[in-house]
Amino acid sequence: INAEYMGTLSECLFFFAGMAEQTHFELKEADKTKCWDELPVELTKDRLDIEGMPVMNSWEKQYMESLARAATVNNPASVLEIGYGLGLSAAGVQSVASVKRHVVVEGCSQVVTSGKATHPTIEFKQGMWQEEVAKLGDQEFDAVLYDCYPQSRAEQHTHQFLFLPHAARLLKPGGILVYCNLTSLGELKGQYATWEEVVEKMQLPHVDANVWEYKWALHTFTPEEISARGVSEYFNHPQALVPTLVKKA
Repeated sequence: INAEYMGTLSECLFFFAGMAEQTHFELKEADKTKCWDELPVELTKDRLDIEGMPVMNSWEKQYMESLARAATVNNPASVLEIGYGLGLSAAGVQSVASVKRHVVVEGCSQVVTSGKATHPTIEFKQGMWQEEVAKLGDQEFDAVLYDCYPQSRAEQHTHQFLFLPHAARLLKPGGILVYCNLTSLGELKGQYATWEEVVEKMQLPHVDANVWEYKWALHTFTPEEISARGVSEYFNHPQALVPTLVKKA
């Protein structure tokens, strides 16, 4: 295969990714917070579906690793993750030598069982974050990585921001919060021309500038990742947002 062909292939993959940008999964209207662990689960090494909703797919692996790197950039000793899914970001956190305590809050008991088998050193807390984080102490963590699935259509674009006051309490001064919400970003990037607009209009208005310093970068999916992804139910863009919030002293 010559270089010219590979260049053409790459261009085609990015073209088709752009063609699919408007695709998004229609979330259910009802709030599932109170019954999340009672819903039917389909869990394989490549995909997690809960009540037919696409919670996580293996094509997200390198993006989740980007989030984990952003969360652990300062070599934290203690990391809290909200949501485990397929354990893609957890694996990234586990690879950081400085991490001595890694706590994961996960609402699905079947996912917790799988996670314990894969990562026995992680301290799992099974339950919804709305209940479990109240049991954790003030300034207990150096870094937090939030990646929960929205519990209803109403909170599709905002549920990560509902967690911000809790993160502010849990983090030490200078601590880092990284969040992920692909089901939101997949739709928003179809509505706005640039990521700058997505950040300025749909992210920053929800962030208290007195508490947080907001930084962001982009993860660029490789042609191989785009090919593996195909046409996703919830995210079809060639790049994805990597937001980093630093708690002010």
